[in-house]
Amino acid sequence: MIKLINFMHNFIFSLETVFLLVFLGFGQIILSLLISRKSAGGAEFYMFIIDIIAIFVLIKLTKKAIKAWKTAPADELIFTKNIKKNLDKKTQNNK
Repeated sequence: MIKLINFMHNFIFSLETVFLLVFLGFGQIILSLLISRKSAGGAEFYMFIIDIIAIFVLIKLTKKAIKAWKTAPADELIFTKNIKKNLDKKTQNNK
């Protein structure tokens, strides 16, 4: 579960994701305005470039998230050790 949370946190809340969404959003809006004015001589080419940049950013982001996925078991181990320490302390205090 912690691996999944770590993966989603690194994937969703990273700066690259925000950049990707903003870049794609504004790029698509600007290109749709160009197309609607019928001056879309190179609009498809620019749309293609924006999509290629988005794919590269997405690949980089996926590599970062996979790296976080692989390092998650150490975090999970530390988390369970801390829980065991706290439980041991509570049981010693109860005795």
